[in-house]
Amino acid sequence: MLTKRTRRALGAHGQQQQRDTVLGAWCVLAGPLIALAGGRWGTYIGLPGAPIFLTDLLFAGGAALMIVSRLRGSTRAASNPPTTLYVVMAMCFGAVLMIGIASASVWSLNVVRDAVPFIYLLALPLYVAACEAIPRDRILRAAMLATSFHAVWYFAAVFKMISPVQVPGVGVDVFDTRGDFDGIVCGIAIALLLSSGRRHLLLKLAIAAMALAAMVSQGSRAGLVGGLIILAFAASARTRWAHLPQRRAGVLVATAHFAVASLIVLVSLAPALPEWAGGLQRVLVTDLSGQSSEQNTTTARFQAWGLIVDYVNASASARWFGYGFGSDVVMDSGALAYLSGNPAVRAAHSFFFTWLGFTGWVGVVLAALGLTALTLACLRRMRREMSSSLAAGTIVSIIAAGFIGVLLESPFGYLTLVFFAALSLTRPWAPAREGSVQRDRYVPGVRRMHAH
Repeated sequence: MLTKRTRRALGAHGQQQQRDTVLGAWCVLAGPLIALAGGRWGTYIGLPGAPIFLTDLLFAGGAALMIVSRLRGSTRAASNPPTTLYVVMAMCFGAVLMIGIASASVWSLNVVRDAVPFIYLLALPLYVAACEAIPRDRILRAAMLATSFHAVWYFAAVFKMISPVQVPGVGVDVFDTRGDFDGIVCGIAIALLLSSGRRHLLLKLAIAAMALAAMVSQGSRAGLVGGLIILAFAASARTRWAHLPQRRAGVLVATAHFAVASLIVLVSLAPALPEWAGGLQRVLVTDLSGQSSEQNTTTARFQAWGLIVDYVNASASARWFGYGFGSDVVMDSGALAYLSGNPAVRAAHSFFFTWLGFTGWVGVVLAALGLTALTLACLRRMRREMSSSLAAGTIVSIIAAGFIGVLLESPFGYLTLVFFAALSLTRPWAPAREGSVQRDRYVPGVRRMHAH
């Protein structure tokens, strides 16, 4: 029989462990939130002169705190069992990680940099646990604040109200823009702002208008189409499919979304399009005067990717398993002259061809299978509430834009991908604290359990 003092001590101990878990969860999620707030420059905040970044430190500290708290017997949140698609994804990314490391000829910091995206993708269960340790509406509110801040400064940057500035401890200029990713974040901001209730409605509408203006005025078609894909997914949460069987409705919705996402590749890559597609391209190009220049850029990318394929196929071992993480396939293949021309840029402006050089055909096929499994797992979790549709739309947008840009290889890209994948794979309530019911403003018709 436990005495009252013992029960009180055990209760205090459990509350402290719960606080540690929640603190660790916020640290884990802080990295993606920083990426959503600052974009490229946000993920480069770190120690001056050292390749140590704040997002990685927060992830490591938060993960350690969550794991230690769990091992000490903290309250366990009932999590979803791993699905077959998730197991396939984990096996594929784990195999790609091993291939890239095993094929590396020389150990260097670049090996770690090239491996980090797959490490974060394999850490998806930790992000899911973090999302389930915190009430969902608080996570979405934090994401809304982060994307709103991004939309405001990006609007000012697009319309020349502010200029990039150098700040000690930030690897790139603050307010430096990346149109492909910034456009996607603007789409996320609009969806969150317009679905978060009527409080401060005028302010939310003003920020949403700035986000829309910046999204359609910047020069990146990938960012524009990516943002529109996200808005289409968010709008589909309101669509009623009651007259269709659930499986058939899911197939139709997924097919429609896939068709829309395919436009980002069609419009951005093809230099010689059919007449109807050429008209579509002219509609989506924001600067008609630069259309010829953009076609030249597209042709240069095709030539660069062709050189990378030839370079990989030239070696029997590299054909199957690549040249390993840390290699500079863009420079060694001669593709650098057709891309940025900057030796510091080691990405091929497409995750497919970048990872082809690192891991060969075996690795890039496994990576593609892993991303497909992740996308399907998130699409299967889509519900009528906005937040899961928004998460699925963000995943599709980042993967589609990453095929023609440097997104999945960059911290702001893979952090955002993992964050919304975790949000999609959790239930629409956070079971870490139970005891009372509160309605989630982002989840119409769904009630969520947590303690006050």
